[in-house]
Amino acid sequence: MKMKFIYILSLAFVIASCGDGVADLTVDEYIASKNLVTQELDKGVHIVIENPGSDVRPNINSQVIANYSGTLTNGVEFDSGTDVKFQMSGVIEGWRIGLKALGEGGAATMIIPPNVGYGGQATGVIPANSVLVFDVELLEVN
Repeated sequence: MKMKFIYILSLAFVIASCGDGVADLTVDEYIASKNLVTQELDKGVHIVIENPGSDVRPNINSQVIANYSGTLTNGVEFDSGTDVKFQMSGVIEGWRIGLKALGEGGAATMIIPPNVGYGGQATGVIPANSVLVFDVELLEVN
């Protein structure tokens, strides 16, 4: 009986630690696991455009205002913001690549590989070499 309890407890721990089964996936594995149809941009960034927005698009010198949430491939949210203002030159390269595909008022999900995210450097709760998933609404481009 004691052995059965330990087995069940161990199994529950393994299941709980797996989350939704998509932790530490590559970009391609994540896309396949979610059955997404994406557009591949430069340097392996993928995007699912929900709304392309207007013809007003950001460039490296733009200041933008956006709503966003950032998650790991296992669904753990590591950052989010509403009406956040930032310079395009000050964000990770994956954001610069992805946001250039959107116009003002646009919305998309960007899937960013580590090479244009945080790479081999762990940052806060983001482990080294993590694929980043951002849901972004580009509110304003200046």
